[in-house]
Amino acid sequence: MSFASAYYRHFFCVCLFSIAMLPLWAQSSLTLQSQLPYTHTANEEMSSLWGYSVAGHEYVIAGTTAGTSIVDVTNPSNPNEILWVPGPTTYWREVKVWGNRAYIVNEESGGLQIINLSALPIGALSASNVSYWTGGIYQGNTISLSTAHTIYIDENGIAYLFGYNGNGGALMLDLAANPSNPPIVGRYTQYYIHDGFVRGDTLWAAHINNGFFSVIDVSNKSNPIVLAQQNTSNNFSHNIWVTSNGQYAFTTDEVSGSYIDAYNVSDLSDIRRVGQFRRSTSGIQHNVHLVQDRFAVIAAYRDGVTIVDVSKPQCMIEIANYDTSPTFSGNGFNGCWGVYPYFPSGSIAATDIEEGLYLLNPNYVGACFLDGIITDAATGALIQGASIQVVSNNAMNTNSDFSGYYLTGRATAGTISVTVSKTGYASQTFAVTLTNNNTITFNVALTSGTTPPLLVSGQVSHAATNNGIANANVLIVDNDGNSYTAATNAAGTYSISLPTAGTYNIYAGKWGFVTQAALNQNLSAINSTVNLSLPSGYYDDFLFNFGWTVNTTATTGAWVRGEPYGTTSSGALANPEEDISTDLGALCYVTGNPADNNPSNSDIDNGSTVLTSPIFDLSAYDDPHVKYSRWFRNSGGSTTGNDQMLIKLTNGIQTVTIETISNNDPYESAWHDIDLRISDYLTPSATMRLIADIGDLGDQHLVEGGLDGFSIEDHPAPTVRVQAKVWLTGCYDISTSTMRNTLRAANLLPLVQPYHTAPFNYMGTETVSSNAQIPATAVDWILLEMRDAITDNIVERRAAWLLQNGNLADLDGNVGVAFSSLTVGNSYRLVIRHRNHLAVAASANISLPNTTPYDFTQITNVQNGATQLYALLTTPPTNALYPADANADGIVQYSDYNLFAAQNGAINTYNPTDFNMDGTVNTADFLHYRFASSRLGITSIRY
Repeated sequence: MSFASAYYRHFFCVCLFSIAMLPLWAQSSLTLQSQLPYTHTANEEMSSLWGYSVAGHEYVIAGTTAGTSIVDVTNPSNPNEILWVPGPTTYWREVKVWGNRAYIVNEESGGLQIINLSALPIGALSASNVSYWTGGIYQGNTISLSTAHTIYIDENGIAYLFGYNGNGGALMLDLAANPSNPPIVGRYTQYYIHDGFVRGDTLWAAHINNGFFSVIDVSNKSNPIVLAQQNTSNNFSHNIWVTSNGQYAFTTDEVSGSYIDAYNVSDLSDIRRVGQFRRSTSGIQHNVHLVQDRFAVIAAYRDGVTIVDVSKPQCMIEIANYDTSPTFSGNGFNGCWGVYPYFPSGSIAATDIEEGLYLLNPNYVGACFLDGIITDAATGALIQGASIQVVSNNAMNTNSDFSGYYLTGRATAGTISVTVSKTGYASQTFAVTLTNNNTITFNVALTSGTTPPLLVSGQVSHAATNNGIANANVLIVDNDGNSYTAATNAAGTYSISLPTAGTYNIYAGKWGFVTQAALNQNLSAINSTVNLSLPSGYYDDFLFNFGWTVNTTATTGAWVRGEPYGTTSSGALANPEEDISTDLGALCYVTGNPADNNPSNSDIDNGSTVLTSPIFDLSAYDDPHVKYSRWFRNSGGSTTGNDQMLIKLTNGIQTVTIETISNNDPYESAWHDIDLRISDYLTPSATMRLIADIGDLGDQHLVEGGLDGFSIEDHPAPTVRVQAKVWLTGCYDISTSTMRNTLRAANLLPLVQPYHTAPFNYMGTETVSSNAQIPATAVDWILLEMRDAITDNIVERRAAWLLQNGNLADLDGNVGVAFSSLTVGNSYRLVIRHRNHLAVAASANISLPNTTPYDFTQITNVQNGATQLYALLTTPPTNALYPADANADGIVQYSDYNLFAAQNGAINTYNPTDFNMDGTVNTADFLHYRFASSRLGITSIRY
C-alpha cells in the first residue's frame, strides 16, 4: 500500500491487496455456496446479471452469449434454472429489474427484452412471459431501438438505455407509466455513454471512449444539462456508482493495471480524486457496486470478486476475495464479468465468463484503521513527510501529508508496532491494537534532536558468480532527496552511515555491469543489511559517473551530466525538462543545462562538444545491439537550422556514423529511443566506444542535445524458424490473388515494428535502417505469438514482414521467422496478430521446425473456424482475417468507427483506420468496417 498527497485532507492512499499475516480476531470472508455452468449452446459464455426478490424467494436473471437465463437461487446451494430465453448471439447482455419485470438489452439486435416475473414465486414462467420493445414516438419522431450496451433503472422507474443503437448516449423510457410499452421521455446525445448510474434527477455517465464521467441534470429529460465532467485515472471510464449521500463516486477503468477510483463529488465545481484501489498491478477492473455505502463489491475479470471497505475512500482496504477463475491471472478479459450483491439473504451472485454462475456467501467485517497528526513537540507545528513504518507489514507504511495527517489500515485486527521518524527529530516507536470497524487515532509529537546514526552495510556481488565486485558505486537516497554514497572494497562490501531509520532507495552499479536498485527499503537497527547482485553487461543511465569524457571547442554548451533544466525556444523545448522515464534516477547528459529558461545562455555556440563513452568489450557477444535515447533541437536564426548531432561507433580501428540528426528531425524536442545492430555498421571488438558529437556551425541557430539510457543488448543466434501463411481481407486483390503492397511502394511502412504501444505492448527491437531493407513484396508488419502447447502461456513474440503471397518473412527477407527461445522438436500454438485485423489462433499445435507453412487461410486450421475468417470469393476457396479492428481490442465495434471518423480524409498515412491499407483513410475503409462490424475475436487471445 503506497500513499500520495492529494485532495481529501490533501491525502489519499493507493491500495494494493494485502492482508497482514498476524493473529486474526475478526475476519471477513467470501465463500462458495454453489456454481452453475451453462451449456445451452457450444462454448456458451456469461455476461451481466441482476437479481429479483419476491415473497422470500430470490432469483438471478443472467445474460449469456446465447440468451437470458432466470435461476431460482432461494436455496443458494442448489440453484435451479426456471426459464431459458434464447436470443441473438452477443457478448453483451445487460439486465435490470423494475417492479415485477426484468429488462434486458444486448448489442446484436431485438431491442429491449421484457420478461414479466409476476407469476413468481407460485407460478411458472414460459415464453409467453417474454415481450420486446423496439421503439416509440418522441417529440413527433419515430425512434427505433435495435441494441443498447447497458441499462440502468432509477427509483422512479425511468429506464436509461446507454449506448443505444451502437453509438447513442442515453434513451430514457418511463416504465412507471407503462412497464410493457414505455413511452420515450428524453434523450442525451452529446457523448456515447458506456454505463451509468442515476439517482433523483442526476445521471452519472461513464464515457469510455472519452475517458471521463459526466454529471448530468435530467430533471428536464428533454433537455439534459451537463453539470460537471471528470477524467478518470486510466482515461477509459467504464462504470460508476455513487454513495447514497452523494458525497463520493467510485469508478472503474476497463484497462490492464487500472484502479477503482474514489472521487469526492460533494462540490461539483471541484471534483477531486481522493483514493485508489487495485488488487493486482495488471488486472482489469470491470464493475463496482456499493453495499451499505461502506463496502464496494467489485467484479474484476481475472481477479474475481473482491470486497473492499471504502468507508474511508482515501484509504480503501480489501477485506475479502473469491477468484472465480483461478486458472487465469493478470491482464485478460476472462473471469468475473458482473456481481449482484443486493439479495435480502445477503448472497452475492457473480457471473464468470467461462465458468458460469457463482453463488457466494459474504461475511462483511469492516477494516481496521490507524490515523493521527504528527507535530513538533516544542512548537506544535505540523510535520509533513514524517515516515510511519509498521514492523512486519510494509504495506501499511505511509507518510504524513502537509497538514501533518497520516492514515493507514488493514483488514485484520491485532497489535502492531509503529515507528514514526523524520530527519532532525528523535524517532518514536509505539504499539497499538487495531480492531475491526474502528479507527484508532494516535497523534505523535516528535522531539527535535539527533538520533544515533544508522550504519547500513552489505555486499555488491556478480549475479553469475556471487563474487564480490570491487569499486562498485553505491548510492542511498531518502524520501527528501538526500543522498549518501560509498564505494565497495576489494571484497565487494560497503557501509554507509545514515542519519536515521526510514525508507530509502538503494542503488549499485559499475561499468561492465547492469545497475540494480532495491527500492523502498525500510532500514532500521534490525534491518540494516542490503545486498545487491549485478548482472554482467553494459548499461548506463548516468545515475553514476562511469567515466564518460567530454572534449569541447565550443564557447558554451558543453556536454554535462545532471538533472536537466527545461528551456523553451519557438514554442518547443530546447533543453529537455526531464530525463527518460524508463531508467533509474533523474540524470542524463545534456548540452549546457542552465538553471533558468533562457535557451541562449546554454546552447552550443562557436564550436562542437563531443561525449565519448568508456571502452566496452563486445568480443564475446553473438549479435550485439547498441541502445540509447537521444534528444536534439535546432531552431532560431533567420535561415533554416543547419546544425547537427552525429552518433558514432568506433571499434578502435574504424569509426562510423550510425546516426545523423539534423533540423526537422521527426523526433525533434523529444527523447527518441534507438536500437541498432552493431554488425550492420562495423565489426564488434574488445575496444568499442560510443561517441555523441554535436556542434554549432556558426549561423546563429540554437542547438541542444541530450543522451540517456545507454545499453548493449546481445541477440543470440535464433534456434528455429516458424513458417506460416495468412491473408488480410483489407488489402486482398482478387484480380491478382495477392495482397496489395501499396504501403511498401509508397515508403509508408515504418522502419521500426509498430506493436510497441497498447494493447500489444510488445517491446521487441525489430528494426531496419532504411526502406531499401524492407522486402519489395512486403505488405505490412505482422506479429507472431508462440504459446506453450499445454499452459497456453506466451513463450516468445516476434514482429516480421507479411509478404504479398501470404508468407511471413524475417527482417532479412527470408521466408520463416526466427525465434530464439523455442526448442526444436517441441510443439507450440501460434497466434497471428495484425494492427487492424482480428487476431487468429491455430486450431492445432505446431511441431518445430515446420518446413510447410501453417496455413491460416484454411478454416480447419483456425480456432473457431469460419467465425474468425472471411471467405474470399476465390477458386479454390480461401479465407482471410477480418479487418476494421482499429484499436486491436479483438472486437469490431463503435469504438473502431469513432477512430475511423476522427481520421477520415487522412492521406499518405500509416494509420490503423486505413483498413484497406492504401495509405488513405476514406469511404473505402468505412465499407470494410461496415461489413466486419460486430465481429468478435477469440476470447482466449483478446486484449
